[in-house]
Amino acid sequence: MPIPFRPPRHILAPSIGSATLLAGCMLWAQANPPLTSKWTPGAIPIGGGIVIAVLPAVTGEPFTADNNSRQVMLINGEKITYESHSIVARDSLGRIATRTAASPHVPLADGSGEGFLPGGGSIRDPAARMELSWVAGATPQADNIVLKNHIPAPPPQSGPSTLTVCERESGKTPRLLKGVTKRIEDLGEKTIQGIDAQGCRVTTLIPAGASLNDRPFTITDETWVSPELRITLLHVFHDSNGEDRIEQLDHITPGEPDPSLFEPPADYHLHDLDAQREKEEEQTQFTVQPGQPEAEMLAGNWETDDPFSSPPARMGILLTLAANRRVPLRENGITGNGPQRFQDFEIDVYLRAGGEEKRGFFDTRDGQNATWDGSRLTVAFKGDSPTAFVQGNLRLDLSFDKQMGLWTGSYTRGSVTKQVRLTRPGASKKPQSNPFLGGWSESDKWPHGNPPPDLKCVHIAKGSDGALVAWRDTKDAGTINPLEGYDVLSIGESDGDALGVTIDRGALTLQEGIHWAGLAGQLPVKFTGKLSPDGTQIIGSWVTHIPESWGEPAAPQEEKPSEPALTSTF
Repeated sequence: MPIPFRPPRHILAPSIGSATLLAGCMLWAQANPPLTSKWTPGAIPIGGGIVIAVLPAVTGEPFTADNNSRQVMLINGEKITYESHSIVARDSLGRIATRTAASPHVPLADGSGEGFLPGGGSIRDPAARMELSWVAGATPQADNIVLKNHIPAPPPQSGPSTLTVCERESGKTPRLLKGVTKRIEDLGEKTIQGIDAQGCRVTTLIPAGASLNDRPFTITDETWVSPELRITLLHVFHDSNGEDRIEQLDHITPGEPDPSLFEPPADYHLHDLDAQREKEEEQTQFTVQPGQPEAEMLAGNWETDDPFSSPPARMGILLTLAANRRVPLRENGITGNGPQRFQDFEIDVYLRAGGEEKRGFFDTRDGQNATWDGSRLTVAFKGDSPTAFVQGNLRLDLSFDKQMGLWTGSYTRGSVTKQVRLTRPGASKKPQSNPFLGGWSESDKWPHGNPPPDLKCVHIAKGSDGALVAWRDTKDAGTINPLEGYDVLSIGESDGDALGVTIDRGALTLQEGIHWAGLAGQLPVKFTGKLSPDGTQIIGSWVTHIPESWGEPAAPQEEKPSEPALTSTF
């Protein structure tokens, strides 16, 4: 039956870090009293116990049990005991419920305060992939709230589910340190609380010096599993350096649990964490709707003759977008598509005349200086500082024509507004006289059989004033976030990253980081290459560039194999 809740009077004390727990462990051996559902006097409460996995779901095998654990360690010669006690239940639908009563308040060993665990509970539903959890007596902010959260999908199963516990342990054997040996023993079968169980013991022998240890030590890890209930009944761990841990299910009762265990407190309020995260994403990200242009189409340079300059100059915008797309993932690969989201939309407005440029940077995150609604871009700026890139008011109100691939709208300077039309630099029907101009993509096949981690496309163009511009689009291979689950692949893009570009005597040089001086310890990278004889590739390499302002230049380090590098997409 459920444990009644009595919120304690004290605030939850800070938990003990693992580094503190392990400090000063000594070789010891001492018998400990039998583990029961009652607190050992002086034991410090800490979360723990046997983990009952909710996925993959186990249906038709209901039970209720006490979940008890004790960890005993020697710290600076003193024996410290940590315990946890709770109720765990699984119904025929595979739902798992836990209940924890408020623990005693125990002084911490280092004298820093009291340790205790608040009362609480959880309900995990494998069919709905949803978890409800709550506490009582931790902090006022957490009381009377039920948190609803998504349960991520488990990793794809790499082997058959019919393996015995020892066969599963054999598959978990890690790469061992030098001299370390591991022995796996099948302990056969025995009955635990009237339930048949299979046992396995893993013994690890670690010689002196294998892991900064000045003496050899042994670790034994023993597990007893019920094949019928598909749960661990008993887990015993011993480290001869000074740690003993036992976790066990007690008072196991097969059959349907008390239904009240699967109901949160009636007077608690629901707080949907997934809905909150989704709302926060909607407020900070832009979701591309069907028919709206995606990041790669918008990114990069767009220019026109500046109607406010005499002699003629060029006005342009460089759009840099960080985007993400979550797609469903199954064992046979990607099974569909998903909407693209702009996580960051930055607008660089620039004026170029006589070889000099003035620039101003804006983004759509705060919604004040710039906005983007899927077809219309607005930028507003008041240059009232002597260091501003323009003086007076500047406003752009542009609409993107997806079919024509250009921007049209109004351009305001001061109190004067003129109509403008922005196109890609060099976008004309005239043949390109420079063979380096156009789109180039990195090959997905490199020497030695190593593909690049990200696929990159470089765009090189020339404005009507003869100035060269270049930008790069990058798409990653996709990542899996375990918090989101293994059935979602997240594909990221960074489009419109500005590159410095020079073409001299048949050689192309591209320079990263022309608008930043290094981020988070990263160094700018240069690419230098020449055209292949057939003109379809630019053969070269990316190398790290050490700015002279950073001190003594270091020898450049090649980041990529020397060839092939960039292949024409035209």
